[in-house]
Amino acid sequence: MTKKTILPLQLLVAPDKNDPAPLILYHGRNCPDGFGAALAAWLYYGDRAEYVGLDHGDISTVDDLPPVQGRAVYILDFSFAAEVMTAIDERAAKLVMLDHHKSAAEKLTGFACR
Repeated sequence: MTKKTILPLQLLVAPDKNDPAPLILYHGRNCPDGFGAALAAWLYYGDRAEYVGLDHGDISTVDDLPPVQGRAVYILDFSFAAEVMTAIDERAAKLVMLDHHKSAAEKLTGFACR
């Protein structure tokens, strides 16, 4: 039996209490959207996750981030340059990107939550 949903398939990727070492990357220390997204993650994961607030221009390469290898990486209300996204995608065990900005949709073309 197929599960019926009105959601796009990508939105069926969900947080899991068994996610490996969750890393929550969210927009800005002064962005209410990013803060709200980080708060939602914190209400789910609590102290089990690492939370990093970022502003545009903070990250040039994946090496500017905490280690992502083998981790569940959530990018909330934020997007990176394609080179950084590719490096995260190659290293992360799980990748979830949530961003409502049009510019992010253009940057994230070709990447999928998994």
